[in-house]
Formats: sequence, structure tokens, C-alpha cells
Amino acid sequence: PILASLKAAKDGRIYELDPTLLVGGLGPRLPDSLKQLTAEFYPAAPANP
Repeated sequence: PILASLKAAKDGRIYELDPTLLVGGLGPRLPDSLKQLTAEFYPAAPANP
């Protein structure tokens, strides 16, 4: 309910991410984290530039 009043929510700019991608820090899952974040924020970007 509280999130619904945020401008980002009204504009559809709230994204669900896998929390385990962000917890590990600089580890082997970092590339996966960056790929998922890029896909969410820049959907038109190529998957493998």
C-alpha cells in the first residue's frame, strides 16, 4: 500500500530482483547480477555486447 503512492510505482519503475545476486558482493555471481540489472534497467540493450 505505501509503495503504491510512490511516483516510481505509479510509473512502473519498481523492479523485482533476485536478492541472492546482491548479497554475495564481489564473487562468482557478480556477472549474473550485472546481466540481470542491465536487462531490467535497459531492456533494449544487447544481451552479449
